[in-house]
Amino acid sequence: MVKKSFAVASLIGGLLLTTSAHAALVAQWNLTGQPGNQSSNVTASAAPEISGGLLGRGAGLTATAAANSINSTGWTAQSSDFYSLSFNVQAGSALDLSTLFVGTRSSGTGPGRIGLFSNQDNFTTAIATVTQASSVDTFNAFNLNALSNFTGFVEFRLYEVGLGGAIVTTPGTQASGTGTTQAGGTFRLIDSTAAASNLNVSFDGTVVSAVPVPAAAWLLVSGVMALGASARRNKKQVAPTH
Repeated sequence: MVKKSFAVASLIGGLLLTTSAHAALVAQWNLTGQPGNQSSNVTASAAPEISGGLLGRGAGLTATAAANSINSTGWTAQSSDFYSLSFNVQAGSALDLSTLFVGTRSSGTGPGRIGLFSNQDNFTTAIATVTQASSVDTFNAFNLNALSNFTGFVEFRLYEVGLGGAIVTTPGTQASGTGTTQAGGTFRLIDSTAAASNLNVSFDGTVVSAVPVPAAAWLLVSGVMALGASARRNKKQVAPTH
């Protein structure tokens, strides 16, 4: 009886530690209808395990109007020139990302090459780079399959980068048109479009989270363990026979 009780308890304990994994739209931001010079955008929707999503710009940029976007001038090779997409993975969950969908557009004197970075390595190495043509909408699907096990605060940034993919810190980088990037040049984020489908700026991936434990299950484990303890006590109290 004792062995059976512990076997049942072990089985239930294993079930309580089970996790669930599901592919999900992690977070999305809707830029349709936005004026371009808004300070930031909160998520239009997110997975249940994701909170606090924000799309904004670095302090080195200046907001400027452009319909259906978030738009900026001031790409003057500062470390504070970037767009940021961030959110929090709630405690008890982890995130494996798959794709970032985002549209971009640069004026003729705006940045001609953009790199995507994450706080997973403190924005050190570009995950991917995009060459930006002048005044043309570019629809990007960044492959993030190499990134996994995000927890807590997650942030991605889009910086102007040089030929080697390093963040630009000195003026003179190639603009999307001819010549070099100028302070008055603009670079904006827009909703991404693929064929006939319109996609908001969005991340997708797989969320892994602990399965909620029903109170009744804990009571069951407690009862089984108590039964096992009682059986052991009774066994000790039985007098030996000769």
